[in-house]
Amino acid sequence: MPVAPSQVMASFVQERLARVLASPDAWGPPHAVELQTLLLVEMWHVAAGTSLDIAHRVPERFARFLAMRLPGPPAPLSVRLKLTSRASDAFVAQLAAFVREEQDVPRAANVIPLARSPRLPLPAGPVGRKVG
Repeated sequence: MPVAPSQVMASFVQERLARVLASPDAWGPPHAVELQTLLLVEMWHVAAGTSLDIAHRVPERFARFLAMRLPGPPAPLSVRLKLTSRASDAFVAQLAAFVREEQDVPRAANVIPLARSPRLPLPAGPVGRKVG
């Protein structure tokens, strides 16, 4: 039985997101990892069949998420945590928490019939990577 392209894409995005969160320094400096994570979350929403409006609003929801958790002027997570070259556990924990929240964003009425809405795999505890 053939697999729907959206299911293949959702699986790919899930795997890639898990890898980025498990070893963020392998994917670039913190700001680049932050942007990649947001893009992957957008792609996951599209592949999972949520409305494009929901996918387009990922950056807006992330900004609200950061404002609630880290007071201060609007800025990227990496800037708020004063990171330049290496990700910290706090950085990864915030990204993972946002991704978990995105799993619960209500699905819109125009869900693609063959698409399944899989849960994104995330590390439950400390991130499995070397620091320093």
